[in-house]
Amino acid sequence: MGAMTRRDARGEALILVLVTLLVMCLGLLYTLRSVTVDAQMSGNTLARQKDMQVADIALRNLESQILAVYGAQPLEVSAGSQTWYRAVPAGTAAPTASYWNACSGNSNTTLRCAAETVSVTVGSVVLNYNVLAVVQATGQSDDYTCGLTQYRALYYDIFLNVTEPNGATSSTVETVYRLCTLS
Repeated sequence: MGAMTRRDARGEALILVLVTLLVMCLGLLYTLRSVTVDAQMSGNTLARQKDMQVADIALRNLESQILAVYGAQPLEVSAGSQTWYRAVPAGTAAPTASYWNACSGNSNTTLRCAAETVSVTVGSVVLNYNVLAVVQATGQSDDYTCGLTQYRALYYDIFLNVTEPNGATSSTVETVYRLCTLS
C-alpha cells in the first residue's frame, strides 16, 4: 500500500465535516425542543397564576354577596333565591366539567351557578375573564370558632370556575368558607 496522497485525504475531510455538521444539527434540535417545552411550561404557569388572581377577585365579590344576604342565618335559609347558592345535600362532590358547561342560567336549584365577568388590565389591554361560582353546604359546623356563645360556625364549599377570555384554559378553585350564624 502506498502513501496517501493529498487527493485521497480530501474525501476523509469531507466525511469528517459532514459528521460534525450532523452532530451540531442534532444538538441544535435538542436545544430548540428544550426551549420550546420550557416556554410552554412558563406560559401554562403564567396562565394558572392569572386564573388564581382572578379567582381571588371573584371570591371577594362573592363574599360581599354572601354577607349581604345571610342576616345571621344559615345560607340554606337566607340564600335560597341566589343563583350562586346550590341547594344540594351537605357534602355533595365538587362540580364536574360538564356541570360548569350547563349551569349558567339554569333554574334548577341543584344545577345552577352565578356567572360574573372579572376585568383585568394588563398594560393597556383589558381582559374579561368569565367566572362561574357555586356555594354549597359542607355539613360541618362547630360551636367554638366564632368566639361568641350565641353563634355557631357553619362551613360552606365555594367553587369558582375561571375561564380565560379566549377560552383556551380554565381553572376550578375550591375554598371553604366559615359563616357565623345565630344558634
